[in-house]
Amino acid sequence: MRKSVYLAGAAFAQAIALPAIAQDTSSEGLDASDIIVTARRQEERLQDVPISITVLSQDAIAKRNIVNAGELGTYVPSLSTNSNFGPERSSFSIRGFIQEGRTSPSVGVYFADVVAPRANSGTTSGNGAGVGTFFDLQNVQVLKGPQGTLFGRNTTGGAILLVPTKPTDKFEGYVEGSVGNYDMRRVQAALNAPLSETFRMRAAMDWNKADGYLRNRSGIGPDRFGNTITFPRA
Repeated sequence: MRKSVYLAGAAFAQAIALPAIAQDTSSEGLDASDIIVTARRQEERLQDVPISITVLSQDAIAKRNIVNAGELGTYVPSLSTNSNFGPERSSFSIRGFIQEGRTSPSVGVYFADVVAPRANSGTTSGNGAGVGTFFDLQNVQVLKGPQGTLFGRNTTGGAILLVPTKPTDKFEGYVEGSVGNYDMRRVQAALNAPLSETFRMRAAMDWNKADGYLRNRSGIGPDRFGNTITFPRA
């Protein structure tokens, strides 16, 4: 298991059905009134959203070392992931709604309110989250149940919203490094710069590498499988 050290707390909340109820498991004492979500296409407090939703902040993602979409299902109830074709092509299932053969996925994935490509296919590949690795996100919201009213077709199982961190009016940034077993190394960095009163810019990059944990004894092909290689990306 990879181990990382972060100088950050964690915020993790879950709201269940009607009325919206938040469960606080953070070390900072955050509750639903402190968490802002966009589950209904507008910014509002988590406690005001009357749907079943699980929210993971960037601190929670970092603490649990969630690197890609394939690892998301480990920490979100009712969510399953299929990463047989690689974590970059993960598909999702919520409450048993799966992608049947030659149909579109039943769970829509949105990055910055833009839906990821979804294609009819006999296998659940090529319909991944699109954003790649998880870094510099404001939060990840998992909406459970049909979301067709606000998010369109092919959301009978639910929707997953990947919300990137927005630029602010402060000149700031961070550099974060992680180390772990299997020679895991990861470097993340972000820079926020207000160029004028009306124009702001934010740039971020991520580099991640880890050796494989499955040993190939056949002598054919690579020696190890399950490795992670993420080239610097913004």
